[in-house]
Amino acid sequence: MRKSISGFTIVELLIVIVVIAILAAISVVAYSGIQNRAKNSQIQAAAASYAKSLQLYATDNGLLPTPGQSGGSYSCLGNYDDGTCGNFTGNAAHAQFDTLLSKYRGGTNRPNLPEEYMYTNNYNNWWRGIWYYADQGSLRFVQYKTSSCPGIAGTTFVSLSYGYNGHIICTVMIDT
Repeated sequence: MRKSISGFTIVELLIVIVVIAILAAISVVAYSGIQNRAKNSQIQAAAASYAKSLQLYATDNGLLPTPGQSGGSYSCLGNYDDGTCGNFTGNAAHAQFDTLLSKYRGGTNRPNLPEEYMYTNNYNNWWRGIWYYADQGSLRFVQYKTSSCPGIAGTTFVSLSYGYNGHIICTVMIDT
């Protein structure tokens, strides 16, 4: 009589391991995509909030804030305290700009933004977060792994710039 030995063959075990690995990879990619969409949504909401406060400022004062009022050509917005939007000159610490707009933001200064994405182009210039370009009355904000800029109420789309690693800069003009 033959003894019956039960168990799994090496091929069956390998198939199970491969299936588990594929499911794990799909889960990691899906989770990462959800996180990126959530961060982008927070940045878009903050940009929309600033656009609205700039419009309210313009309604009260007849024009948008100028570089002299905000301390430089660019006014940085966001969670970081070093006052840099990027490695270029003319940017100002966001605190001055936030103080200027706090009346129009219900007394709150900075939005609760996620850690800022950083956009880098092929000239080694970089930008991050959200900033207001006072000379042109535009808001610019960095998005990650997206192919289009969102529509923001009270603004007109201007441009989309592609950088490395899936980062883009969305530029919108404040409607006044």
